[in-house]
Amino acid sequence: MSISLSTNKNEYYCLRFRVHKRLIPYFKKPLIRKSLYTKNKRQAQLKADKIYDPYQQILNTVSIITTEQTQQLVDKFIEEQLEQNTMKTFTIDSTKYKALSSITIEDAYNKFCVWYKQQRIGEKQYSLTTKKIHNIIIPFIGMNTNVDDITLETIEEFREFLLTMPNVNKFIYKHLSFTQLIHLSDTPQEDLITVSTQIKYLKIVKQFFLYMIKANLIKYNPCSLLTMPNNTIPNREPFDDADMQKLFKIFDDLDDRKYIYYILAYTGMRPSELWKCKISVSDTNIVYFDLTEKTIQLKTLSSNRAIPLHNKLLEMGIDKKLSSLQSCFTQTAISIYFNKVIKNMITDEKNKIMYSFRHTVATELKRAEVHMDKVSELLGHSYTNSSMTKEVYAQGYTLEQLQVAINHLNF
Repeated sequence: MSISLSTNKNEYYCLRFRVHKRLIPYFKKPLIRKSLYTKNKRQAQLKADKIYDPYQQILNTVSIITTEQTQQLVDKFIEEQLEQNTMKTFTIDSTKYKALSSITIEDAYNKFCVWYKQQRIGEKQYSLTTKKIHNIIIPFIGMNTNVDDITLETIEEFREFLLTMPNVNKFIYKHLSFTQLIHLSDTPQEDLITVSTQIKYLKIVKQFFLYMIKANLIKYNPCSLLTMPNNTIPNREPFDDADMQKLFKIFDDLDDRKYIYYILAYTGMRPSELWKCKISVSDTNIVYFDLTEKTIQLKTLSSNRAIPLHNKLLEMGIDKKLSSLQSCFTQTAISIYFNKVIKNMITDEKNKIMYSFRHTVATELKRAEVHMDKVSELLGHSYTNSSMTKEVYAQGYTLEQLQVAINHLNF
């Protein structure tokens, strides 16, 4: 059996190999795919060999050990080599996994179109639905994104994007590409899509992912906790002080995953950004999360920013640990574990999920009377009260100013 290396949309090498038919009942899927979080091919090959060798040892011994022993070895491989610590949390029908494979969202879309065409719907409805998926939803998620890598946070980021999306039927936006649309800032309120249109997009997203579940293309539905927006309910609720104290106690009993959750709690970063940033040090010795590289694919132009490390994160040595954390854990595993396990230990409120850390940071900084423009810059939003002078002529806040601002977080 051979392994192959490919690259994902962030140009990191990924390991990919098919599970032997004798081991599929234990792995409960026919394909292993894992990001190696390196752009160096030689280093990627070394990492891939290190992961594949223990798998080969399991395969070589499966015929001479018991099924219980085999399952124990597979579970250990999944946790230690694939860093998928949440696999034991879910009870999954292994027969369903015979149909699972590593496919991109574009592949899933093509399958969806064939199925949707057979559902006795009008040509107009078919065209409206498929165009929304093809022109907006898929480009936002990423054409080559593996469907198993899409999390609730991905869907929440899309939901947040809809709040700033212009009406593409208006003449000035009609001929813009998706890349141009997503980089727009400060779109006039009257040009934004309505709440009812946002709901239409989100219903289509839910329909698309429900199809993938029923077609056995994905094992986890990232839309399961998605709620529809309205004029009274906020997008997501922040964690309150009691929630945060409970969360920190839970985090402190975890393995190195706790550091990732602490980073989200003390930065308000979008979860996807955590795996794209690096640690840098300014000329004035301020340590910061660096998202300034223009080559990084981020949500908007405002997302390119620097976030000074909160004193708490410096005390925890996060600046020394970040690279290792990015290599050892995946966003998918971190997201699922929080939303399926940790969240249920502190609250049953559907509007509180891992993405709520962004809202928590914004709320706490506002209560600490930090200027909202600083909050916007730290979170990667355009300034709340924009003007031509500010947008064109004024420079951003200094790292020293942002460091003072972020340290107002005092849970």
